[in-house]
Amino acid sequence: MNTFSIRKLYVLILCSVCVTVIDVQAQMDRRIALADKFYANGDFYTAAQLYEQFLNPLDKKKVEGGLPLNSRRTMKGGTGPTISRMDVLYKQAESYRQAFYMLEASARYKECFEKAADSYPAAYYWHAVCQRSLGFYDQAAASLQVFLDKYAATSPFKAAAEQELQTISFSRNQLRRPDTVLFKVRKAVTSFGAEKGVFAPAPIAGNSWLVTSTITDSPVKAGVNPYRNRLFTAELSSGALTNVTPLSIDSVRSLLNQGVASLGAGGRFLYFTQWSREKGVTRSGIYVASKTESGWSTPLLVSNVNVEGSNSQQPFVTADGRFLFFSSDRSGGVGGFDLWMAPLQPDGSAGTPQHLGAAVNTKADDQAPFYDAATKTLVFASKGLPGMGGFDLFTAHGWGGEWEAPQNMGYPVNSSRDDVYFYARSATSLL
Repeated sequence: MNTFSIRKLYVLILCSVCVTVIDVQAQMDRRIALADKFYANGDFYTAAQLYEQFLNPLDKKKVEGGLPLNSRRTMKGGTGPTISRMDVLYKQAESYRQAFYMLEASARYKECFEKAADSYPAAYYWHAVCQRSLGFYDQAAASLQVFLDKYAATSPFKAAAEQELQTISFSRNQLRRPDTVLFKVRKAVTSFGAEKGVFAPAPIAGNSWLVTSTITDSPVKAGVNPYRNRLFTAELSSGALTNVTPLSIDSVRSLLNQGVASLGAGGRFLYFTQWSREKGVTRSGIYVASKTESGWSTPLLVSNVNVEGSNSQQPFVTADGRFLFFSSDRSGGVGGFDLWMAPLQPDGSAGTPQHLGAAVNTKADDQAPFYDAATKTLVFASKGLPGMGGFDLFTAHGWGGEWEAPQNMGYPVNSSRDDVYFYARSATSLL
């Protein structure tokens, strides 16, 4: 082979290597673009897994539900010529936190501030939030103090960090209460929804309950969240949920989520939330379905309860079937989501809603109402009152727009994580 041929072969090999490198970089860019799309749509867990494929590209994993992560057919678009690994790591931490995988989020925030503290000062704050949610109060307090001492002066999280220290102090006092030995919290045993969650129980009859959980039922394609919340029936016996069966509702749209249900008087009407999330925005409404021989009729929006441009969710029907409590961000409230109530008509429709007032509603979100008429006790979840972190459960005695000051239900009912849905067949013990 002459010198010219060798040089030509060398140039061809070099060009091939360059093309390969460019192709690999393009695939990485497209993977980040897809992850960003899932992140923007609020599918944080899938986004976290896609970011992982960029951070560790040799790890041939798949997201649960069959979504391909390393497949070329998932790679559409691009994010530009350069991608910072630390930026992706921080975005992954944000994804895990918002998907409530606090241990994974904490580790990634920690790596961010250990390697580039000045570039990611908020990582100190969010790392502390994750640590607090995991019950590591001493470590959380130490991280918050570092954040307040070094970075809070110019940070939008300064007030939130100071509030977190108060939350930690409140939590420590709750854990020291001597009467906690009188309570025992036990997790219901179920082989269903172990990784997806089972929540918002509502009674049907006897040991039968309605619950909400997650299934994979939409077409698996790029940018579409394959997971949906659905309603199920289950039997609760000896602390275990068994015979979990999907609830049969006519004409349910596959790309919508259903959950958090309550039965009207006599079990003739089913009220539940139906929602979707598009471009990072959640739109929810309260629907009603009528009992049929085979299940439930096509859901209809409940009149008066839903307002165009606003969200309503988490319906609760009183035991006598006369009133519907719900949470909504409609105008006329005092914060984000507020608590409302509306009279119910014999045909399942609702009358004009009434705001429960500033005694129970806060400037933050107040959600998931439960009301026991025998004791005139309202139980609800709030982020706007002193608690142990995230949503805590509170009680308030009263009716309509007149309520006593809410009381935190305390540990062990509340925890360092979000505590939202409550139900009791009798609320006498809440007095």
